[in-house]
Amino acid sequence: MFRDPSAAVKLPKQEQKEIEFLTAEEQRTLLAALPVSTHGRAIRFILGTGLRVAELCGLCWSDIDSNGFYVNQVTYTVKRNGQYVRVINPPKTKAGKRFIPVNDKLSIILDEQRQAQRLERLKAGSAWDGSEPGKGKQWVFASAIGTPADRNNLARCLRGCLKDADLKTRGVHALRHTFATNWVQSGSDLRTLSELLGHTNVAFTMQRYVHSDSATKKKGMEHMASML
Repeated sequence: MFRDPSAAVKLPKQEQKEIEFLTAEEQRTLLAALPVSTHGRAIRFILGTGLRVAELCGLCWSDIDSNGFYVNQVTYTVKRNGQYVRVINPPKTKAGKRFIPVNDKLSIILDEQRQAQRLERLKAGSAWDGSEPGKGKQWVFASAIGTPADRNNLARCLRGCLKDADLKTRGVHALRHTFATNWVQSGSDLRTLSELLGHTNVAFTMQRYVHSDSATKKKGMEHMASML
């Protein structure tokens, strides 16, 4: 009788790697090191909204109104037949298609980006490969010639800024985790955070996107001491 020798093998449990986040002090240090550029503004915008990189790259000016913006699509790059192709899709879930309000600081970032994009259009001249800057279906955080932003270039900018600020290297997704952690530490409610992040349930938000650092733990323990 044939037996599969692998049937008795027990595979080790794979531990899910926890994505890091920036502490409040690290975030202040990073913000001070960001360049006055589209990439610098994009990093600030993710820290202030919790957007996924693909959602940021898919944001158009037509998605924005005076109160906030709609996440209607995502853009990413795939390799097909040896060539890199830009793919534009709607969010994967119903929760992913959402409205995010903006505060005064986010509005300033958008205003600065609109003005900068108009200047980039003038500099690019005939090389411009986008729609009218600052309007309609033109990408908000586009390249210098109007094409959709490249997440690899954004990640490269972040790594350079972290290095310049003498901070540990992290991926762009850590900015989204930082937004979520800051939200919870501010005392704001979790259901709203889950909706802003585009998650289908609060439990997933808490499990994967909320972190604590030693300063927060110490603050909590000091509060508990006041009750003894």
